[in-house]
Amino acid sequence: MRELLSLASWLALETPEPVDNLVEIAQFQERVDDGQGVDASLELAQHRALAQEPARPEWSKVAAVSKAHAALGEYDDALALGWMIADPGWRSDALMVVSEEQAKDGQINDARQVASWIPDQRRRERALGAIALELAMDGQLQAATSTVRYLPDPRASSRLLGRLSVELARSGEILDAQRTAISIPDPDAKEGALTEIAARYAAAGEFSQAKSVGALIADPYWRNRALAAISKHQIRRRAPVEARRTAALIGDRDLKQEVLSDVASGMAFAGDVGGAKRATQIISDPGQRTEALSDIAAAQVRQNDVDGAVDTVNLIADPGEKGRALSRVAAAQAVGGDLVGARRTAGLIWEAETRTRTLTGVATLQMRRGDPVGARENLLEATFAAASVGSLQRRSALLMQVATAQAESGNLFAAVGTAGRIPFVHQQSRAYRLIAVAQAKGGDVQGAMLTATQIDDPRSQRGALLDIVTAMAKSTPLSEAGERMESLQSSEEKVRFVLAMSERYLGKRRPAAKQRPAWQIRQPWEQRLPWKL
Repeated sequence: MRELLSLASWLALETPEPVDNLVEIAQFQERVDDGQGVDASLELAQHRALAQEPARPEWSKVAAVSKAHAALGEYDDALALGWMIADPGWRSDALMVVSEEQAKDGQINDARQVASWIPDQRRRERALGAIALELAMDGQLQAATSTVRYLPDPRASSRLLGRLSVELARSGEILDAQRTAISIPDPDAKEGALTEIAARYAAAGEFSQAKSVGALIADPYWRNRALAAISKHQIRRRAPVEARRTAALIGDRDLKQEVLSDVASGMAFAGDVGGAKRATQIISDPGQRTEALSDIAAAQVRQNDVDGAVDTVNLIADPGEKGRALSRVAAAQAVGGDLVGARRTAGLIWEAETRTRTLTGVATLQMRRGDPVGARENLLEATFAAASVGSLQRRSALLMQVATAQAESGNLFAAVGTAGRIPFVHQQSRAYRLIAVAQAKGGDVQGAMLTATQIDDPRSQRGALLDIVTAMAKSTPLSEAGERMESLQSSEEKVRFVLAMSERYLGKRRPAAKQRPAWQIRQPWEQRLPWKL
């Protein structure tokens, strides 16, 4: 990999995004312990970012190089570049990352110093928050809170204390989180943090503690959300009676209806279908009642009562919602292995758009389970259903999905034919691109390249070629990588190939996923569909 990455660093200079490519190459070079390669790649990236073309340096690219140095622990180089950035926003961005990385390294005093240099207040807050969190995780809660109180703006200090409290709760330090939350001067930030803590207690099954914290919340907005979170976690713990009692205390009508819908759903998935249906009778909101009935039907399928599930769906008055509920039933059947029954249920869906998506989803599961013939039959039926959709935009989107699924099933002739029927050029180009990628994943690189030539838009065609290269890299043995790379035409394709090979063999550092607040809980049955409606 070293030799490939070294070659790619020079080829990257000839690509449309040289700095971004060089930074990514340097990160992979660090993974293979090629210190000289890292230095060379970042030096090239720095030179290109600071080049006086067209008229001045690209400060966003200079910031990217500075952040790359910081991620590698090269703080002096990162700061030197950060101070060169004339734009206050990009300079703030670079210095914030330096401060955060120093805090993670335990260099708290240096991190504080760098944070004080950040021009933008929000980014300075974020850097100080990172410092405070590292101190708190190290058991230095007093030092953490004093770091936050260092901010002159009390609202900013409250925001950061709230964030610190939430992060402590997420990491399991709930008592420290509670102490921190109580000390927040701003009422809204304080009660938002207490809501999160109550939800964390509830998630751990400590409902009495959760209610005690909830009792400290004065604002009805936050108190209602704390009660909703407690009720929903009680549902998860299969305590529907307690959940209904908690839900009864919620003052917000819409939120109460949502929670009561969840109570009914939870009862059904716990096996009490009769009780769940009775529980829907006190739900006055039509949308929430429909959601609950759809969940109950899906639960009945899991209990092998498909006829009962269809009867439950028939209680839904709105035809569109009834179709989506039937799609849920078909999904539950398909996931459970009853693919023939799923197709039969899909046939009951009146709305063409929902029927198309359902048939395409069932076909996708059939392909995964080794039934390409059945998948092709469903996709043919999905093509006819999609063609009957009146809206040209929706029809284009549906035909694109069907064409992609046909390509993945190996029926390329049908896929290209379906793509040719798409009325909008943009979505037609995207369909050809997805077909080409499916061909490349299947090992037919030449066929994929040929399909890409049918794309009229040059930008989409370039994107398709790069996607093909990425797919090709995922099936190429390391011993053949050099030869395969030389067969590619442009420098951009070669660099993309090397980066894809590097990710395959070395893995890639991905940013941490943004966490939802604990009080915005999703129930396990809320995402049962293996396809998107």
